[in-house]
Amino acid sequence: MSGTSAVAGAIRALLYREMSSKVYMYIGTISGFLAFTIFLGYFPDFSKGNVDEHRAVAQKQPKFVEVLFQYIMVPIVLAMTVVLLLWAGKTIVGGMRADFIRLSSIATSFAVSGIWLHIMVTHNETAIAKFYKKVYPVAVLFILAFEAWAFVLQLQKYGLKTTEYFFIVVWVAALFAAILLIIKKSKAHIGIVAVVCSLAAITVLPFVGYNALPVTAQINRLENLLNNEGMLEDDKLIPAAAEPDKNVRESITDAVSFLAGTNEAKLPSWFDRDLQNSNTFKSKMGFEQIWPQPDDFYEGSPGFYMSTSLYREQVAVDVSNYNWAVSFQEYYEKNQEGGITVKGKRGMYDIYWTYTPPDNLPDLKIMLNSRTIIEDDLNTYIDKIIEKYPPGNMESSQKVPLDDMSIKFETPEVEVMLVLRDLSISLDTREDRINYWINPDALYIREKQ
Repeated sequence: MSGTSAVAGAIRALLYREMSSKVYMYIGTISGFLAFTIFLGYFPDFSKGNVDEHRAVAQKQPKFVEVLFQYIMVPIVLAMTVVLLLWAGKTIVGGMRADFIRLSSIATSFAVSGIWLHIMVTHNETAIAKFYKKVYPVAVLFILAFEAWAFVLQLQKYGLKTTEYFFIVVWVAALFAAILLIIKKSKAHIGIVAVVCSLAAITVLPFVGYNALPVTAQINRLENLLNNEGMLEDDKLIPAAAEPDKNVRESITDAVSFLAGTNEAKLPSWFDRDLQNSNTFKSKMGFEQIWPQPDDFYEGSPGFYMSTSLYREQVAVDVSNYNWAVSFQEYYEKNQEGGITVKGKRGMYDIYWTYTPPDNLPDLKIMLNSRTIIEDDLNTYIDKIIEKYPPGNMESSQKVPLDDMSIKFETPEVEVMLVLRDLSISLDTREDRINYWINPDALYIREKQ
């Protein structure tokens, strides 16, 4: 098509400028029909009893692919099978402790790649390929049983959400595929494709699709929680008279967060999408958001992870003694660009608020006429905060007074007050790592006479 269109373009440019642009449309239509006809003409013969030499050559796997499957892919999937079998044994002894999100991603990859590889080595008659084709479907059934256990526990605690929905879809496909491979062996491929196509069609149907069923499940979950606490009457939210139990608050926060984040989903009239905002949530629910922690956080030891999370109370700040208020960008790398310049009587002030990766420790730097007069990494302030508000397994952010969220500096040239909006200091004791999230509200400066 491109060649004939180029010839037509040359004719129009050099010989016949009045040529209609419809010529290109005709060329495209004719080229499409010809290309499709040629494609059908070279289509292999699939009639039973007939052997098409061209099809046989096209179907034959190159030696490189055979080596890749036989000596690399098959051992890798077998190793993953052993890992999951050991996990199943560990689960029998110690109970279900694996994180469901990680488990679902591993299980999905294992099922999809394993079944695909089983199909790819169907005609491979080497010893390791035969062993794989015999062992994999049986091992999958055993592993799927424990994955179903993890799914039921997840469903009981968090209800059906999008992750759980796709997990069960893949789980059902893997179950049918494993059974068909055991029973029909190489003849199971058409059945596997039919099951996968059917499940794919179901995921986009109304009421039972991936964008409908999880929403319905979470609405029912949230309504049951609110009704049990007397917080939903006549399709109206009523703030809780008394603070519910921690697990109830966690479940309500979790369900609200999921529903507020759904797109194009039909939600009840009483549900406000702005409930994901902490202030709206507290005013309408009567308690603050509290996020559930997975039971198996760091292998069942939540003490490995501790944090301090604070936010400033909403009060007026007396700034009558200051000349300037400086607002910072939310984030930029530590460099000499992005600073804020203020012109004073003593000269030009350059102000930098930067974060140092990877722990995001902040650094405040103020220069007067290219001379550094203040530079502080807030370590002294952070030590004071950690001493007053020790890291722990905090349920939610804690409101603190202005004095705890402001820092004052003084030099012969200026007086400075840094007011923070909120901060979070998280400690990973397992990896001995601290991460900081310190968000400034404003920096107030008074230039001395």
